[in-house]
Amino acid sequence: MKWWESNRRIRRINWSAVSCITLVFLLFAGLVGAIVVDASIEGPPILIAFNVRFLREALDVIKTPNVALETTADTSPGMLRPVGDSDFLHVIMPMHLGS
Repeated sequence: MKWWESNRRIRRINWSAVSCITLVFLLFAGLVGAIVVDASIEGPPILIAFNVRFLREALDVIKTPNVALETTADTSPGMLRPVGDSDFLHVIMPMHLGS
C-alpha cells in the first residue's frame, strides 16, 4: 500500500529537510497526526497545502513507485509526475494556509 492510500486526510506538506517530507493530516475529532516520508529534495524548505482529494486522485493513477512533485513557491502550482515516465503530468493548485 502506498502512503497516500490510508484513510488519513493530508492537510499540508512540509519540506523541511533534504531527505524527507512531513505530511500533516487530520485523524479524527480534530486530532492531527504526521508521517515522515523519504524524499529527495532540492531547493529551500517550503510549507504548502493541497486539497487532499485532488492530490489523491492524481497519485492514484500514477503507477511508478516514485513521484516527483515540483513547485517554486507555496503559492505556485505543483506539478506531479511519475519518475521515469514522461507521458503523464498533473498540475495541482495549492491551498491558502492563512496566517
